[in-house]
Amino acid sequence: MSEASGGPSASDIVKAVNGRKMSALEVTEAAIDEIARRGYDPTFGARPLKRVIQQQVQNPLATEILKGEFPEGSVVRLDFRDGEFAFEREEQHEPVAT
Repeated sequence: MSEASGGPSASDIVKAVNGRKMSALEVTEAAIDEIARRGYDPTFGARPLKRVIQQQVQNPLATEILKGEFPEGSVVRLDFRDGEFAFEREEQHEPVAT
């Protein structure tokens, strides 16, 4: 259920997490698909999507930030594997001046 099938895009998820003090949030296809799967209900359509993003992405990420796992300016990667969402800090590579 990726963006092409009407599910949330990576930019939708990043916008939902906007305001966190990080340089970037990268979202894998697996995470997007799982958010879309959990955020869709045949009766209510995509209405539950916001709640899923809050409960499964925003709240756990905020907890990790408060614990100091992601210092300000971190690039955070959201993935879904082994039945759960996982956050990882990506190494930022500074551009080399020429």
